[in-house]
Amino acid sequence: DGAIAPCALVAVNGTNIVPTLNGTRTASSLGRLPFTLEGVSITVNGISAPIQSVTGNGNGTADNVIFQAPCELLAGTANVT
Repeated sequence: DGAIAPCALVAVNGTNIVPTLNGTRTASSLGRLPFTLEGVSITVNGISAPIQSVTGNGNGTADNVIFQAPCELLAGTANVT
């Protein structure tokens, strides 16, 4: 367990997040981060979170998403979906 600060970058590791992706997809460095990348979207307490990158090993067993916690996030427990 850990706290998520508003606007902070957060890494989530798991399985079957991007099961068919083999490699890393990173959002363009130009402009705003997207709210969906490779079909993945994240919400924190019901607020859409911009995604920086998604990584998969091609079989869904070691996936990773890096996203920015919404800047509107309030202190306290957060539900990430």
